Amino acid sequence: MIDVTKLLWISDPSHAWLKVPLDVVRRQGHAYSDYSYKTEEFAYLEEDCDATLFLRQNLISQHDAEKIPENNCEYCDIRTYKTINE
Repeated sequence: MIDVTKLLWISDPSHAWLKVPLDVVRRQGHAYSDYSYKTEEFAYLEEDCDATLFLRQNLISQHDAEKIPENNCEYCDIRTYKTINE
């Protein structure tokens, strides 16, 4: 099971992403949308479909998902990262 303390919600006024270690996402081998992004260390899964899919597939309950810390910003650089499928 995924340790929710290793996850982070990042949001700006128009969207949010779930920050997950990239190696965890790669091990699972699922296809994600082009609205999710990555760096060398982390995947940023878009909130509407990809993050929800990730949470469900890892059996993270709504109760546990609510424990995931949040970081709100005015503008997130995440959109400038490579898409997760690149």
